[in-house]
Amino acid sequence: MKNIAMWFSNLSIMRKVQHIFAVSMVVTILLCTLFFVSITRVKLAHTNSERNADKLNSVQKSYEAVINNVNNISRLITVNDSVLNYLRDERPGDNKTVDDGVRSELYRILNSFSGRYTVFVLKQAEVLDDNPMRMDSEPQEPPKKVLKTYYVNTSIGIISPNLEELFSPRWYGRAASRKGGYIVMPDNSNVFSFNSGIRTVSFIRVVNDIDTQKPLGLLVINIPLSEITETYENFVSDDCIIAYCDSDGYILSSNADDSAIQDLLKRKPQITERDSYHTVSRTRTIDSRKISDTGIYIVCSSKTSFLDEFSQELVIQIIGMLILIIVMLSFISKYINMYITLPVKKLSDIMKVDRKGSSPVTLIDNDNERSDEIGDLYNCYNAMGARINDLLETVVEKEKQRVHAEMIAVQEQMNPHFLYNTLDTIGCMAFQNSPEEVYDAIETLGVFYRKFLSKGSEAITVSDEVTIVQKYIKLLKLRNDAEFTDEYYIEPGLENVMVTKLILQPLVENSIQHGIIPKGEPGVIRISIYSENNRMHIKVYDSGVGMDEYQTAALLKDDNPKSFGFKSTVKRIRSFYQNNAFVSINSKVGEFCEIDINVPCHR
Repeated sequence: MKNIAMWFSNLSIMRKVQHIFAVSMVVTILLCTLFFVSITRVKLAHTNSERNADKLNSVQKSYEAVINNVNNISRLITVNDSVLNYLRDERPGDNKTVDDGVRSELYRILNSFSGRYTVFVLKQAEVLDDNPMRMDSEPQEPPKKVLKTYYVNTSIGIISPNLEELFSPRWYGRAASRKGGYIVMPDNSNVFSFNSGIRTVSFIRVVNDIDTQKPLGLLVINIPLSEITETYENFVSDDCIIAYCDSDGYILSSNADDSAIQDLLKRKPQITERDSYHTVSRTRTIDSRKISDTGIYIVCSSKTSFLDEFSQELVIQIIGMLILIIVMLSFISKYINMYITLPVKKLSDIMKVDRKGSSPVTLIDNDNERSDEIGDLYNCYNAMGARINDLLETVVEKEKQRVHAEMIAVQEQMNPHFLYNTLDTIGCMAFQNSPEEVYDAIETLGVFYRKFLSKGSEAITVSDEVTIVQKYIKLLKLRNDAEFTDEYYIEPGLENVMVTKLILQPLVENSIQHGIIPKGEPGVIRISIYSENNRMHIKVYDSGVGMDEYQTAALLKDDNPKSFGFKSTVKRIRSFYQNNAFVSINSKVGEFCEIDINVPCHR
């Protein structure tokens, strides 16, 4: 047994999988053959009929819940005083105030219920034709009575309804025959049309006078087809079709193409001829049911499955087969887990950790000294990891040297030029200004260079960084290079946060040289430092000439050969924060430019 285990462990992964699944396949074929041979009888029709009946019951209950909800709305409308007074009025449409009052009552009632319905309250009345078409020379005849239709509605998306059809025997006549009850008209396309193209079902009832029980008018509530569709959405699948249709074969709603339902109705006309219908074909089980006396039918057609019912003997056989399969799969799972899954998962977990940026690369212990592909993968990964670690050390060292060289270059670029001009300015002050002013200038220059050099450190506090800028601007103002004011907002608590040196000074210098001075008028330099979501924003704002979108995009490009000072500053910031720093520019031509540096905030 030990020799077999050793032989199996030394097989390639492909061979292991082939052996395991070859055995599994043989066992599965034998079990499936026994399973299908053992099937003695299947009560397919009974099982599918029960399932269809359950679905029809559930769908019918959902449909009736929607209709009952609308019926409750209609009952409230038919007893509403404003509605009744409107319908009792001989000329109900001549008073816009009354119309608006009725419409307001309709909206109030609708807002008390869920659903998005449109409501029409209609009335026909005989009125005198007070504007007959006649010539002045013709003898005047007494005005005639004409039948006119008035209505108030809550919909703004319906083109004018077909009033003649609404009061036809097909609509009004059928509703009146219900004697206070309601009817549902699935096909209302010849009466209502929506601008948005949505389809609806019309709920109709005649409004009777509460006192005399005489008809006053007609109430129509249009139900969105989406509410009807929702009644069966939870019961449909790829193997089951549910549809609503009327006795004329009009497809109200279905989860299948209308053509498929029309074909079904043509082949089985009994669906719309009987209150309930059931049939079983070779491939499908079909059941239909008429919903009370609304004229709407629910059709359920499900695919026939040969595995719907099993005999007791077959159940015992299946249970035994399942137990055997479970044992076999457990055996297969154990060995796949031991020889393939766990080793690969171990390697995958280590690679996921390394992918997050950990350095150096973690190496894997190959204690078992496996000689299959997994062992080769371990060895190759370790060799690659060792090489990557060496390269990382080299790259990190070169990056440190490059950042240090750039810092020195920035300092050397600024030191002579700025120092000579400032000393020249102080020399002139010695002849023209008071000793106190000359001393203050020399002290400012000393503080600036003491903070600027910072004993060679690459990281200083926010407070020192702001001091450098303040002294730099003060020295610039001595030279009268530009007229501007400087403003500062530093969030309390951030003064001692460490940042890389010379973030602000190069940006402020750019703002003055390329923003304030070219504009030729007094400007503002504003520095804001605040925290947000555990990150710190360092913003430099100037009211200079600004930049357009093309200029800002070009400035932020890494390969932009211009703006060495800005690009060098951004590179130093990103290097200091290990690429966890972001720079953005918000600017408007002729008005302002604001640079936002977003870095981690470590208090």
